[in-house]
Amino acid sequence: MLRVLAILVFLAGGLIGFGYPYFVDRFGGRDIGTYRVQDAQGGFRPATVALAPADAPVRVVLDATAVEQGADRDGTVLTLTVSSGGQTVLADALDAAEAEMRDDSPQTPQRILRFSRRLEPVPAGDYLVTVGPGDAEGFTLLSVDLTVSGSGFFAPDERAQPIGLSVMAVGFILIALTFRRRTVADDRQPPKPPQWGRGPG
Repeated sequence: MLRVLAILVFLAGGLIGFGYPYFVDRFGGRDIGTYRVQDAQGGFRPATVALAPADAPVRVVLDATAVEQGADRDGTVLTLTVSSGGQTVLADALDAAEAEMRDDSPQTPQRILRFSRRLEPVPAGDYLVTVGPGDAEGFTLLSVDLTVSGSGFFAPDERAQPIGLSVMAVGFILIALTFRRRTVADDRQPPKPPQWGRGPG
């Protein structure tokens, strides 16, 4: 019974420390806007997004639909720059190796590469999001969609991860103690007396 309780404590710590922040980050936000920032007809174009402090932390997601042209997945697929009031608040190179990749269709070489970044804090104002091409040679871009979402009151509590890790540590210690108690109990059992002769025929 104690071992079952210890395992439940360990699993609860994992949910608090890792499951809860992941769930809030992926599913707890509210959509602010989705913008097409690149396609074959218009090329790359910036997007302007109005943000407020209550939106923080803000999740910026780029979904790039591309044709994979080989096994070489090295290099930068896209560049991302976010600025507000003439000040750059985020500038990053998005490498193919870090992308979450899925097949758009198993019958075609098209792939969707997802890149995600966070903005925090977020002073009120208009934010200019500029996406540009990278130097990766293994992909041909077909389109890029920008999705901006704000966490607002769904923002994860920063104390969740350290609390979860502490609970996991307690659970781990309890699990170790249950195994130790079982080993000690086995050692204390008297040896079985030897059996002589044959049993009843």
